[in-house]
Amino acid sequence: MRAPWLIVLCLAAGLAQADVAQRPNVVRVEHRPAEDNPTLGRATAPVTAELFFVPGQPESNRAYKRVVELADRHPRRLRVILRVITRQAAVVVPIVAMEAFAQGKFDDFMDAILATRSGAVRRDDLPALAEAAGLDPDRVEAALERALEPELYPAPLKANDNRRLRQHGANIPELLFNGVPVGQTLTSLDVDDLETFYAAAYDEAQAMLGDGVPVEHLVEAAERAAQSPYAIESYPAGPIDDPEPDYELPEGAPPLLDRALDLGGLPGEGVGVAPVEVVLLCNLRYVSCRSQLESVGRRLLELYPEDVRLVWAPWYDLEVAGNETAPRLHAAALCAERQGAGWKWIDETLRQVFRGVGEGNGDIDALIDAVAELAEVDRATLDDCLDDLDDDEVTARVRAAVDAGVHHGPAMVIGGRAYVGGFTDWRAAAPLIEAELAPGLLERMAPTWD
Repeated sequence: MRAPWLIVLCLAAGLAQADVAQRPNVVRVEHRPAEDNPTLGRATAPVTAELFFVPGQPESNRAYKRVVELADRHPRRLRVILRVITRQAAVVVPIVAMEAFAQGKFDDFMDAILATRSGAVRRDDLPALAEAAGLDPDRVEAALERALEPELYPAPLKANDNRRLRQHGANIPELLFNGVPVGQTLTSLDVDDLETFYAAAYDEAQAMLGDGVPVEHLVEAAERAAQSPYAIESYPAGPIDDPEPDYELPEGAPPLLDRALDLGGLPGEGVGVAPVEVVLLCNLRYVSCRSQLESVGRRLLELYPEDVRLVWAPWYDLEVAGNETAPRLHAAALCAERQGAGWKWIDETLRQVFRGVGEGNGDIDALIDAVAELAEVDRATLDDCLDDLDDDEVTARVRAAVDAGVHHGPAMVIGGRAYVGGFTDWRAAAPLIEAELAPGLLERMAPTWD
């Protein structure tokens, strides 16, 4: 008879063998954070090229191919950052491209795209491309489902486009060398043309290295060198509300305000300690208020999410017919802010005004009723606040703005100057933000990297 311990060992061995036989093989899959971008070359290269492109679009595909060829020519001296962006309806291919990068197969995916040679890549082409690149189909499908919700897009897509716009990129695809756009459409440039831009950037980088700029600060130093030292002297002003007959904006940049505006208790969006405050003063009854908020203010906030704080302040002219109830309407916004719903109140008010709710002085309470429900504020608390907040207190804020130098609305205050009428294009306001963020005299004379 076999020893009991031997029987136990045999049974254990048999169970272990059965377990091993049923266990699937373990496959190690490379994963890269979605916050990153694909790169080529060394991080310590003296020249950094940034390609902003839409994978699957013919012009972008050609630009990608030429930039990769340029990188192959200079593997030690050129680093390429491939910044994928979206454009209008071209969304799904860039999202899958970022998923390919997350799976460690971006190069394979782009090779599959270039091998199609059939013009723009469509959604129907993606399964075959994903298979050719060896992508996990379940993860690709999950990425495509996220394409239905813009807030679920990979973070680099929005950040990359912001980077392009902040560096004054005007084309798609766009190429920067050490932070400076080439200034020409890439479709008109071959690899030898790109070589010329690279050579100029390399010579400039060598000069900066000779001046003591560390290699990790070369892009920043080149961007500083390319920045204009002069502030804008004029701007494309938007329409002014209720101007006096024959009123014309004074020429040149507006003077500094006589005193700082009191921003306490006003609705604000963005980082609380942002280095630049943009103040929009406008009448909530006017469409110009909504236009400046959506087309300029929020565009600046999107472009500089860590650097700008957007603040709304009331501005109206009580001598203009129709503004008799403006103090109560604007007091409601201040009361909503006390409940933490100031911006939501402003958004809903502007939407309802645009739809015609509350037209006429007698309907101001109907407007407040509609907005209170949409903004989800506590109505009893709102009514108590409106009873306590005297109209003169709200109007006093407007008078203080007038005394400071804001004589018409709408107006946007940036860098202590009131740009009356706001801006017809947010791109005209962006240089003002850049000027505020630019290093001061001491920093320019003795950079922190010294």
